[in-house]
Amino acid sequence: MEVKLLISRLIILALKFKTKREAFTLIEIVFCVVLFGVVLMLAIPRLSFNSRVCELDLGTRLATTQNKISILFMQAQLGDYNVDNEQIFRLLRSLSDGNTSQCSFLLVSKKTSLMLKATSKNQNTYFRIKPIDLSSNPRIYCPTRDTLCRKITHRIKQK
Repeated sequence: MEVKLLISRLIILALKFKTKREAFTLIEIVFCVVLFGVVLMLAIPRLSFNSRVCELDLGTRLATTQNKISILFMQAQLGDYNVDNEQIFRLLRSLSDGNTSQCSFLLVSKKTSLMLKATSKNQNTYFRIKPIDLSSNPRIYCPTRDTLCRKITHRIKQK
């Protein structure tokens, strides 16, 4: 009888210890790691800055503006009238419409030069606009040795 009582007490004691856990099981740890990985996978692309998207956006905006300016000059030549410089400046200023804090165009106008400053994250390049008086269809260009310039204008250095 005492042996049966002792065995039953040991079983009850063992059951108490089995239900009282003091650590996580391996399955719980794996589940948490997988869940954390999924959250990171979804959050990181939204929080990171994609410089390639910015460079494509800057290139598209610049090409569109150049085309619009060329059309203005072509229409003026066909219609035998002069292009209003204010229209050109309005188009150049419109480049900054899609600006963000890390991806932007800025029109820099000085007495001796007219430039566009392009910014992609922490890189800058300057596009020169000639002629300064905008008397003819302006040429917008940048130094091709500049990597950001090549990326925006889609020029790839050939080896």
